[in-house]
Amino acid sequence: HIGESLTGGLTPLLEVLGLRSEIEGAGFIDSEWATVRWAGEHRHVRLHGGGLQVDRAYFDEILLRAARAMAGVRVYQPSRITAWTYENGGWRIRLDSGELLLARYLADAAGRSRILGGMKERGCVPTVAVYAYWKGIAPAGGDTLVEAGTSAWYWGAPLPGGDFNACVFVKPGARLDAEAYVGLLEQSSLIGP
Repeated sequence: HIGESLTGGLTPLLEVLGLRSEIEGAGFIDSEWATVRWAGEHRHVRLHGGGLQVDRAYFDEILLRAARAMAGVRVYQPSRITAWTYENGGWRIRLDSGELLLARYLADAAGRSRILGGMKERGCVPTVAVYAYWKGIAPAGGDTLVEAGTSAWYWGAPLPGGDFNACVFVKPGARLDAEAYVGLLEQSSLIGP
């Protein structure tokens, strides 16, 4: 997972779930500011409600542990759904382990690899993201960095443990090899000179 920046808008949800103090004490990086270079402007923007740069695997582990302990959720991991049917007001879901689950509701949150049919509505301009992790890059204050380039846009954030995650977003079909993507990242001020 590459989504390591969480906005302050998540704080009320963590409070309701009883997880706010655990998440805030997990050693993640507080991020109150974003440095934005866009449309010729360079701004230092205060994020409403602050934010956190998290280790996504550890963050997900905290949420799964809480779901099990506080809500009695059974987690099947790793596991894949191999068959499903809706009948008599409920779902019959077969896992790759052979286990059969019965459920009144099924939430398909698998993104592009969703199992249920239906049209997906595009809500924005399509982009392809390529990301990488660097060591030894530390923007002041743990800011999230966002920048517009001539043919791409960039996002970057420092992570707990000293890594820096940087992404380049380009139009689909931009025929660039891995070296070209890294070159685009290095052209940005995220990891460049």
